[in-house]
Amino acid sequence: MFYILLEINPRMPRTLGDAAIHVSKLHALVPVEYELPNSTMHEANHEVVDKIADYVASLIPNGVQSFRYLLPLLLFLVFDFVWG
Repeated sequence: MFYILLEINPRMPRTLGDAAIHVSKLHALVPVEYELPNSTMHEANHEVVDKIADYVASLIPNGVQSFRYLLPLLLFLVFDFVWG
């Protein structure tokens, strides 16, 4: 058995998506009002970013227009490096 506790923080931004939980499924509501954590972006190491871009570009055969499928991977790698 598990319990579902829900914190209600007015500082939390509302998001869209399929993450709704009906109130009848909750076991407790906990009102809170603390600051949300901040994440600062680190200065990008352009040498590493260029290496990642070169690697991803090497995965794309000449003439193939599949870059739109690799762009999310590239963005993930870059953001993971910058914020990691």
